[in-house]
Amino acid sequence: MSSKEFMRKEFTLNLDSLTDLEEFVRLLISKISADVDGCYEHQIVDAKSFIGMVSISTHPVTVRINSDDEKEVELFNGICSRYSYSR
Repeated sequence: MSSKEFMRKEFTLNLDSLTDLEEFVRLLISKISADVDGCYEHQIVDAKSFIGMVSISTHPVTVRINSDDEKEVELFNGICSRYSYSR
């Protein structure tokens, strides 16, 4: 199995701390050029928008990268691993 098979494009994250949320959005803006969506139930927001993410971040948020670039997906995996949600 190649490393590409292990690269995830979707994560459920715990971003209920404004400090964590601000850092997460800042990292996405500075490191990821692709679009990233933040989702909670039927709401979908731009994950690079602090205001958009604040509106859904009181719940576990699903984030999804829209890229097939392996290096970018790898960076996304590294960023998301810092904020993973555990029940």
